[in-house]
Amino acid sequence: MHGNLTLNTKDMAENQDIYLGFIFKHIEDESKPAADKGSQDASVVDEKVKKTMNGYDGLRTRVKYQNDQLDKAQFHAADLWVDGQETPDVWKNGVLSNHLTADAVANDWFVVKNDSVMTCDKDSNCRVNVHFTRDFETDDIRDH
Repeated sequence: MHGNLTLNTKDMAENQDIYLGFIFKHIEDESKPAADKGSQDASVVDEKVKKTMNGYDGLRTRVKYQNDQLDKAQFHAADLWVDGQETPDVWKNGVLSNHLTADAVANDWFVVKNDSVMTCDKDSNCRVNVHFTRDFETDDIRDH
């Protein structure tokens, strides 16, 4: 899977950290048969399914705005997850609070740095485009 996150701004203040991202919830596909109860791996599969069905998965990206160094902008990705059924309130709690957990070692989401750019005009009106990819199959039990 791949996609773009784009933000257009006006009058961007210097030295801003810009965050773009999303989270989504797993929806169980009831058309799939349950794990074979006779197999040795059934309990492992069932436990993995239970954990992924009760949470959210997502991506948070960060880049710093410095108008005189746009060509050196560094984009960073973080794999996000939230356990539980309650929808995380990013408006109230923010994108950096502890209700969203960033897994620094999961590396399921990748920023394609050659296709991620920040452009700004002389009035500090900017366009930030983050291009990301993600493998469909991972070993992370919190992935959906």
